[in-house]
Amino acid sequence: MRRDRVATIARRELRQRLRSRSFQITTAIGALAIVALFFLPAIGDAIENASTDHVAVVDRPAGVATALQRALPERVPDGKPRYDVLAVRDAAAARRALDAGRADAVVQVGPGLTSATIRAERVSDGLADAVGRALNATAVRERLRARGVDDSGTVFAPVKLQRQSTSGEISSQSRVLVYALLLMLYLTLLLYGSAVATSIVTEKSSRVTEMLLTSVKPAEHLAGKLVGMGAVGLVQYGAWLAVAAVIYGVDQLAGGGASLDLADVPAQTFVAFLGFFLLGYALYGALYAGLTVGASRTEDAPALGAPLSVLVMIGFFISLAALDDPDNSVVAIASLVPPLTPMVMFTRVALGSPSVIEVVGAIALVLATIALALWLAGRIYRVGILAYGQRLGPRRLLRLAREG
Repeated sequence: MRRDRVATIARRELRQRLRSRSFQITTAIGALAIVALFFLPAIGDAIENASTDHVAVVDRPAGVATALQRALPERVPDGKPRYDVLAVRDAAAARRALDAGRADAVVQVGPGLTSATIRAERVSDGLADAVGRALNATAVRERLRARGVDDSGTVFAPVKLQRQSTSGEISSQSRVLVYALLLMLYLTLLLYGSAVATSIVTEKSSRVTEMLLTSVKPAEHLAGKLVGMGAVGLVQYGAWLAVAAVIYGVDQLAGGGASLDLADVPAQTFVAFLGFFLLGYALYGALYAGLTVGASRTEDAPALGAPLSVLVMIGFFISLAALDDPDNSVVAIASLVPPLTPMVMFTRVALGSPSVIEVVGAIALVLATIALALWLAGRIYRVGILAYGQRLGPRRLLRLAREG
């Protein structure tokens, strides 16, 4: 096999794909998804907290409304208080304020600050949590004062907690990133695997392949297709990574306003993502090429590649289970099954669960399977690439490959 011929076909495939509308659209959609991953939760919180909630508080015991206002220091973007506490004399006055629209909620405190009731047309979780925290802090402060302890504010100073997992497990917030990477891995394995098949069948049906095979061998043509399409995937991932890096850098310079914090995510997560994408693409790209090369029309390729799509889906759903329990016996076994390994083992590695022996063993099994898949795909490709007029199913292609 001549490398210069493989490189020529790979460059041709890369140029065509980078200029295609589908590549540009999917790259743009992926970039928007990355922006959403960083900022949508923060934007949602900002929208929810962008206005002032007026809370009518029955001021019994006297001073509870003032104390509650001090315990609710949050501000909206324009600088106004997030919660405006209105002191009223009794429950009847509170109801009138609620009915007149001067209050969004009413809080009535029980004797001794031991209980409280909040009433509103819709009691949101954010409002209930904020009022609950403020009432708890106010109750503790009053009890300390009753015992002669003067609180200067240091009693309620928050503790800065840093999480360090001895097992290497990442934070719950960072699990969102692992899920997003898993979803990207799932979609791109399907996308680029089927793109290899579509490219092969399209050139075959337009008779371009016949001209190419006058100067290159079928194995060189297959290798060029796989390398070129893999390079397209790396270019796309590089673009997405650049977008993420720019957003994250700007966010850190601006004070870290984005909801997603990458500080707790181990570097092994990103290394594993890239490594298992390459392994998964090499495996599924070879299998898609071998199974679909017998198609003479582009509409026949999806049906021939359907079993591989099912395998990718199975791997994805098992990986979703691994997000909750990466040490589950079914998950652990599935991570060692080569067609399922790219997604399942990636998820386990990202969550810090498998041993080094498991990871090395899984990679060795996948590499061996890739070698076998490439060998079979090469033999099938040599037979099926110039087969026209009929759709060659997997059984017939395998028989022709054995005979060849």
